[in-house]
Amino acid sequence: MTDLLLLDTHLFQAIKATAAAPPALLWLAIAIAKVPIYLIPAGMVILWLRNTPRDRELALRTFSALVLAIACSFLIGEIWMRPRPFLDGLGPALMPHRDSPSFPSNHASIMTASALCLWYAGRRTAALAWGLVTLLVSLARIYLGVHYPLDIVTGWLLGAATATISWRLPRRS
Repeated sequence: MTDLLLLDTHLFQAIKATAAAPPALLWLAIAIAKVPIYLIPAGMVILWLRNTPRDRELALRTFSALVLAIACSFLIGEIWMRPRPFLDGLGPALMPHRDSPSFPSNHASIMTASALCLWYAGRRTAALAWGLVTLLVSLARIYLGVHYPLDIVTGWLLGAATATISWRLPRRS
């Protein structure tokens, strides 16, 4: 386990921005790291208001996947409270962030769960586009110093698991 955490730290240091990073790039990374996640609840509301059975099912299954992802992430963070890189002395966070468990990444799990829900609903193009956004958000959060790569990968796995569970639940009649 120590070797994996050491590798994780080295990868983090290779990806993380320095204080000398161009301000425009930092601004863009902050926007990417923070804004897209707010599109998920907006998208679920739009799906619900469209009032078709397929759209409502997608909204409900996405909601259930996200609730499960957040609950699991909270429990994992309580069991293994891994400090964020900026709290481990690996340099400052380049965007404001509270002191909460780093492992697993809530952003990565929520974004992945929502992308896979789109995939399971047969919205392949939207799922692939959202998957690309998920990758960008994930990399931006490492770049800005608020997550280790392992936090992100575990978030992806958690999001994939919760989306799969949500879509395996029996259909609502």
